[in-house]
Amino acid sequence: MEYYDTTIIGAGIAGCGLAYNLRKFGYKGKILIIEKYTPGANAAYGYRNTFKKTIEEYNLPYIKKFKKLKMGEFSGIKLDVNLDFYLIDYSRICNHLIKNLEITFKREEVIFVKDRTLTTNKESYKFHYLIDASGFSFFLKKQLRMKLPEKYYIGNLKHYKIKDKKKLNYFEYHSNKKGYVEDLYLFDDNIIQGDWQITNDINFSEIKQPKYRKINEIQESTELINRSQVIAPVSPAFPMVKNDYAFLGDSFGHATPSLGEGIRPTLNASRILAKSIIRNDLKSYEKLWKNKNLDTYIRAMAPRIRLKNRFALLEIIKDYPKLISKIIKGDNPKIPTGILKKLPLRIRLNWAYHYLRLKLKYSLPQ
Repeated sequence: MEYYDTTIIGAGIAGCGLAYNLRKFGYKGKILIIEKYTPGANAAYGYRNTFKKTIEEYNLPYIKKFKKLKMGEFSGIKLDVNLDFYLIDYSRICNHLIKNLEITFKREEVIFVKDRTLTTNKESYKFHYLIDASGFSFFLKKQLRMKLPEKYYIGNLKHYKIKDKKKLNYFEYHSNKKGYVEDLYLFDDNIIQGDWQITNDINFSEIKQPKYRKINEIQESTELINRSQVIAPVSPAFPMVKNDYAFLGDSFGHATPSLGEGIRPTLNASRILAKSIIRNDLKSYEKLWKNKNLDTYIRAMAPRIRLKNRFALLEIIKDYPKLISKIIKGDNPKIPTGILKKLPLRIRLNWAYHYLRLKLKYSLPQ
């Protein structure tokens, strides 16, 4: 029976990013990645945006750089956010991250875990640390009957070919007060369009698609290539560590609750986890992550408990483009008191209540 110091379930952004960072920081242990499919093939969203810092830090290939985001509410608020966004292909960057790494990759299906042995449909493997980066399948969490994330973006994703090529330097992101979101990317002769819903359950019938969507304006000149259903957990599900197991990426809920951007926060978490493994101190992973990131998640989640509050804030901050850019990038800026005072008192109190409730919830043992 083969032995590996660190065994990773899943070859998505989380699993490949962890392997990359382990080697980057000088880890000498044996690394095994087990994936049922190919690297990045089972990602929650085949294409997604990230930002310049992540692209440069990991030297990631990208498909297109957008210079602007057009966002807002379908029937009201319209904003142009001048910020560089990089559209990437998940499979491509996952393969990029593990290219030339000294690791073992096995294309197998994980069946169960017992003690420090992982059994697949082909072999069994001994390990020192086991990392669940299995995504929204939640393999290890389900086996251990652990708590799953409470909030999700669930979506119907469609990929079109467009007959008349259009060169646009922006993509679009629009939503409504019922939790529906549409995003639309046009590059070369391709259109990627998603109908998303913020939900508490993985139930695709919950997607409340409105009559009017941006895709309606160009759908007559398109040809549907494929479609898929996608899931992106957007709330943390503690604990992050249990015995010799750790959770990373969608299996934990690492995508931010704002734009559902999971690449940057997942890679950042993989850095923390890699350093904890190298120090042979797996328990420090959760503490370090909470110190650095938990408040960002709580600040993003609190306004989404009541979506009307979010749009009231958007109406006010639309005249502060730098603040909007920082929020979108996940920089967790503190909104100036002068801006907050423009919100109705009931909204401020509701937002503060949910912020404090979530703060208390996540500070208690999970």
